[in-house]
Amino acid sequence: MTDTINVNTPFFSVGKQNMLLIDMGDFDPSTGDKPGVGLLWTNGMKSTPGKKAFYREKGIYISIVPGKPGNSPLLLISINPGILINGHNFFPVTFQELVKCLAHVSRVLTKVGITTNIDLCKLARIDIFKNIELDYDFNYYLPPVRLMSPKSMSQKGVTNYEDSFQIQNKSLEHNFYNKISQTISKYHFDPTTIGVTSPNVGRFETRFMNHRIIKNRFGIETVGELMRNNSFSHVTDVYENELKKNFFRFQNIANQVVPIDTDKDMLLRIREKYPKIAPELFFTYKQLMGDKLFNIDDWVSLMDSVGVKDSTIKDRKKQMMEVIKIGLELKQEPLQVSELLRELFTKLVN
Repeated sequence: MTDTINVNTPFFSVGKQNMLLIDMGDFDPSTGDKPGVGLLWTNGMKSTPGKKAFYREKGIYISIVPGKPGNSPLLLISINPGILINGHNFFPVTFQELVKCLAHVSRVLTKVGITTNIDLCKLARIDIFKNIELDYDFNYYLPPVRLMSPKSMSQKGVTNYEDSFQIQNKSLEHNFYNKISQTISKYHFDPTTIGVTSPNVGRFETRFMNHRIIKNRFGIETVGELMRNNSFSHVTDVYENELKKNFFRFQNIANQVVPIDTDKDMLLRIREKYPKIAPELFFTYKQLMGDKLFNIDDWVSLMDSVGVKDSTIKDRKKQMMEVIKIGLELKQEPLQVSELLRELFTKLVN
């Protein structure tokens, strides 16, 4: 389930004969300085300055950057296990394959002229993903997913693309995207050539973006700790728990809400507790509870009656129209939001 893994360490040395390229940085015309330039490493009494030194080959990117004032330079290593094993990242790697990847990285470091203990490198980023075969066309699922409001994530952190959804804060990123179209556009090959038969494959990827959240969620800090078999197995549990408790929060909301006589009272009650995401939660609640669908004009009037901003109403109306438009184009009845979300939830965390 692991995709990109980034690690770093200040404990390394570089041989005189190495394969690193050095970026010496550009002058800032306003100051005449070279921003970011500093010490990269030393050989005896000789120091090597620069903005960064780097080496790249398929599936591995190695760089050295100056440390913060008073700190040693940092060796940064970015690894894509799927690309190292398969030449692409469509499929997840096994524990044994990850062990093989890291052994290869160690050999590459030696070849490049860098000496370090990769087991002691600090984990700085881990991307965890799951591919799921979808029952319907991928585009059906984007508007419902956009209704979600993950814990501790502001809607300001949302990025919507044509065939993907991303929400992020400083520590986490959740990404849901069309893996078929992404593979064709980014890696330039047809997934059917590697045995993929479904035309509708969605990938849900959660990126743990810094050392602190990795330690908090996984209880590990270094590559060596990750490579314990039980830690690798624990990755799946952490990923599913993150989705269940922090992303698909509609499950808890639907179960906890109490019956209220009117839609208006219901919406006002939701706004008291969740003022920023009340329209999404109200709409999702109606779907999850199996209530009779109402038309969009009635929904707009209801939102307006409780004081929801015009810009918010307009945005949410557009999202619902997207789902309805897809259904009409295919001459099918629009799918219920609850049906699509339950499918995603079941396939991702069960």
